[in-house]
Amino acid sequence: MKVRLMFPDADADRDRHPPAHAADLIGDLGAEVLIETMAGGDRLLERISRLELIDGSPDPAAVTYRQDVLRDLIAHPSLARDLYELSGEALDIKQQVRYGWVQKTPTAVLNRSVQVMELLVDCLRRLRGIAGAYRDDVRSLGLRLLFERVCEELDEPYLQQVEEHLHTLEFRRDVPISRRFGAGLAGRDYLLHDPQEFRRSMLDWMPLTHDRYTLVIPPRDDAAYQALEALRDRAVNDVANALGQSVDDVLGFFAALQWEVGFYLACLNLSAELERRGAPWCFPSATATPSVLEARTLYDVGLRLRTEGEVVGSDVDAQGRPLIVITGANQGGKSTFLRAIGLAQLMLQAGMFVAAEAQTASVTPILLTHFKREEDRTMESGKLDEELRRMSTIVDVLRPGALLLSNESFAATNEREGSQLGRDLFDALTDCGVRVVAVTHLTELARTLQRDRADQSVFLRAERQPDGTRTFRLTAGAPQGTGYGVDLYRRVFGSEPTADETADGMPPA
Repeated sequence: MKVRLMFPDADADRDRHPPAHAADLIGDLGAEVLIETMAGGDRLLERISRLELIDGSPDPAAVTYRQDVLRDLIAHPSLARDLYELSGEALDIKQQVRYGWVQKTPTAVLNRSVQVMELLVDCLRRLRGIAGAYRDDVRSLGLRLLFERVCEELDEPYLQQVEEHLHTLEFRRDVPISRRFGAGLAGRDYLLHDPQEFRRSMLDWMPLTHDRYTLVIPPRDDAAYQALEALRDRAVNDVANALGQSVDDVLGFFAALQWEVGFYLACLNLSAELERRGAPWCFPSATATPSVLEARTLYDVGLRLRTEGEVVGSDVDAQGRPLIVITGANQGGKSTFLRAIGLAQLMLQAGMFVAAEAQTASVTPILLTHFKREEDRTMESGKLDEELRRMSTIVDVLRPGALLLSNESFAATNEREGSQLGRDLFDALTDCGVRVVAVTHLTELARTLQRDRADQSVFLRAERQPDGTRTFRLTAGAPQGTGYGVDLYRRVFGSEPTADETADGMPPA
């Protein structure tokens, strides 16, 4: 039986490796606080959140499928917790039953499997009770189909039959075995019988007055005991293997249930924290239409989780335009909004809600970041060389539909060279169907893109009031420079510079 709460036709791959760029993505977007909030101190939820957030689905149908399940579990939070806790209890049973762990003989495997399965039957019965209680209350396809399968396949007559078979396999009195004789009286065709049926058949062909043939083994005859154990092991081998596989299948089901429900429970942890902070969120709309990004009051959820104060959100409308260029005053919220776009994309493709009042976005096969790095004394070459090497690695894995977030790329060189590099790169990527969101302080680059690619681009700029105050809100508008030295002069010296002092466009040294 499959869980299928994250995909309609398969269970999530719990053993897959995170993408190679996962560490850069988490670090650049500041996603660590988001993952910690989702985990809520649970190490397994931390692992689930980290993998599922970074490696979501590029299929809009799968995104919608997950969102529907999440809506149900938000409406019934106790359901998610009950399923997660029950799955954990079922998986712990394997550790509780220690007998047979060291011994690998068929008899030991059978005894251990019987004990484990007896406890698992109780868990399956409790699972059926949960499914029956919520079956009529959920609306998502994932939960409805899961509960239908559980109620139909794990009905009480079936579970009672399983318990009867387990009771039989305990072999409390004896182990009825038959075999045929082969060449040289060697045994063959070993067969294990049901004890009750075997006794009935014995009465049919063996008269009550017939002498009983009994072999008594002396207490110290170890070789004879070993021979009997080998005989028993050979007879129960097939049954032990079959029951062991059944135990593994049931445990595999509960492991899948724990993982997939755990992801939704982590989402509930995040939604509860955002609700506590009064932060808005919504379920976004995922589309396969290329180059779509439309959002209202989109904000950086990581920043909101790190501070108790309000975080300003901004709007963006990039329907059919693969390039978004963000300019404006330093410390005006440009990089913050870039992280907001990246985190929202990850959350959307994971099937989660996003930190906005409304959002519609294209899914992407891969999301990559190219953020400026701090000076590293261990670097064997210059910062520009390091930037170009990282960008080369990124370009090698980009493909049509990919999304690249660029934060002050090529800032390690001068205005002219950096603008030329950026222009060539962004032209090539957008021509190949890659979406780019770029924060830049290179005024020449932004103005060249506005002049030559206005029909393919959206330009946002960080608001700055006449007195230098930053609103941290981005608005649509022509590119702006970032050189507001007067603001720095005012903040340091507390007064406006004179006209002579700013004749060259900069405050005095």
